[in-house]
Amino acid sequence: MASVNVISALQVKAWKRKMVKQIIKESFWDTFSNRTTSTVVIPNGGEAKAPKDAIHYVSDQFKRGVQFTTIPSLDKLKKKGQGGSQAVLGNEEKPVLRYSRVYYNVQRKGVVFADGSVEGDMTEAYDIANQRVDLLTDYFKELNDYNKTRALIAGADEFLTESEYWTGDSITSPPVSKSLHPNLFYSGQGTTAIAHVGTWATDVAALRTALNTLYTTTAVNAGTYKFTKARLDKVLSRASQFVSQLNWKMGDGQTVRWIVVLSRTQADELRSDTASGGWYDLFKEAGSRGVKNRTITGILGYYQGALLVVNERQPLFNCTVSGFSADSAFQYVKPWNDDGSSSSIYTGDNRIPTVKSGTNDSDGAGTCEVAMVLGLGAIGCAEVRKLSFNNEDSDYMFNKMYEARKSDGAQRLDFSQAALSSFDSSSVVNWSSMLFFSPTPAQAWG
Repeated sequence: MASVNVISALQVKAWKRKMVKQIIKESFWDTFSNRTTSTVVIPNGGEAKAPKDAIHYVSDQFKRGVQFTTIPSLDKLKKKGQGGSQAVLGNEEKPVLRYSRVYYNVQRKGVVFADGSVEGDMTEAYDIANQRVDLLTDYFKELNDYNKTRALIAGADEFLTESEYWTGDSITSPPVSKSLHPNLFYSGQGTTAIAHVGTWATDVAALRTALNTLYTTTAVNAGTYKFTKARLDKVLSRASQFVSQLNWKMGDGQTVRWIVVLSRTQADELRSDTASGGWYDLFKEAGSRGVKNRTITGILGYYQGALLVVNERQPLFNCTVSGFSADSAFQYVKPWNDDGSSSSIYTGDNRIPTVKSGTNDSDGAGTCEVAMVLGLGAIGCAEVRKLSFNNEDSDYMFNKMYEARKSDGAQRLDFSQAALSSFDSSSVVNWSSMLFFSPTPAQAWG
């Protein structure tokens, strides 16, 4: 019979160091952040500094009663200056300073196994516990990516917007309301913008109406609105107007201005663009185009200042009219199952890609792919307490429980010109990211 190891506090601490670093390295979103390793000191330790990366972590010294931290943004100067003998005195321009708030909440997950059972006696306890820590690490890695994906689309992660997580004695309602991204564009869009009134349900319904009106079955099957190089050119044209630029330096001296995140389907459509001057024609002789000073997986290429990457967990937008709900319109990959089962390799993959069809908003169906353009300060994250592991015994040490927890929050950085004491959500602007939609084509199995 094997001896049972005692899980010490030192072992738990060692797991923490190892797993936190692993989460950062393997997270799709954190490779674009200002904390590319776990040893980096998170900025904004009591200071207000503007973002320098796409994902901006802040770690203010949260005191008791402090629920949020503030991220500032300064407008560019817009008025014409003076020349010759013109007087500057009295014509100075006052810079516009805007603010964005980032809140946080506690996020926890636990596992249990029988330590005093026959199974526990026959297996090294340390090995079993280590596997549980690995499971917890995988859970929080997927949670980290889901939180940031949801934040970009709905304004914040669900731990900040849903009332079920705010049932305390003093705080009884979530601090953030869901709001659809204000910068929305779609394949084949004309000169009419999608109506945006700032209300979650109304804005999501307006997006569905616009997509259903355009993406008829005939047009989708003909490939009229595929994500081609010409479509990418229009995305980057929009980005140059609406998304503030990064200033990442690649190993070969080139500058990354935007990160364009594509779904696997959009990437496949782009790569299959064999028309003269298309993506294939452009890249068939290209060499390695990876970013050498960062570890980023899924790189598709570098084009016109944009780094193109593929996210295997990119969400879908469900346009089906029957039973439509704003809260279920976006289909995500989560670290848990909403219905208790999943046929996907990912535990909570709630995406069901369906060919976009229908002739108008009354009978529209199917899904749309979602591309994202990330610029300077796309997402703000308040990190109050890093991931930690805790162990506990129960039933006279028969069971061993392990819990992991962290305190943070992820929000889309919408900025307001209003004073901090009267933050006005209706006056917000966003110049750090945008969303682009294209219809899901028929899915071929081989």
